Amino acid sequence: MFEVVDGPEADGPVIPVYLEIGVGGKSDAKLLSDLPTDTYYVQQAVREHFAPRKSTLGVGVQEMVKFACTKVEDLGFKDLPPEYGEVWERIRTLGHSLCLPSDALVLRRALIQPVGDHLVVAMDGVVCPGGIHHVYTLDQYYESAPCLKVCLIRLNEKIHLRTKVLYRL
Repeated sequence: MFEVVDGPEADGPVIPVYLEIGVGGKSDAKLLSDLPTDTYYVQQAVREHFAPRKSTLGVGVQEMVKFACTKVEDLGFKDLPPEYGEVWERIRTLGHSLCLPSDALVLRRALIQPVGDHLVVAMDGVVCPGGIHHVYTLDQYYESAPCLKVCLIRLNEKIHLRTKVLYRL
């Protein structure tokens, strides 16, 4: 299930594939309906973003996409916590891509996380007034009800070195 993908830089990290899954082919409204409220906790802000009247992303041909799950420190940040923007740029520098917002819906359904696990979906956030971005997090607080939530960030805010981020390979 796992395969190794080398970064384009000679000294870049070797990044394993965390998950390979089909994305696209469904509307955001359909992807959202695939997360029933009795099984998943989806924060209201997420539901509003993907409401049919606001979003038509995700419709098109389904494609297989490989995702990585990497701690920030494994992306080459060792001493001081970097800013979110620096992490996003490092992912791009390594030749990978940030997630699309609709990827969070597919990932939430596909991933089974251990209790206490917290994953940040690395994506070009939806920019709100004042320069605040919102990105999505996948959390598992209890043995039931996997969570999909919004995290409000500024790209110049620091991210902890042990935070795990998901992105496209």
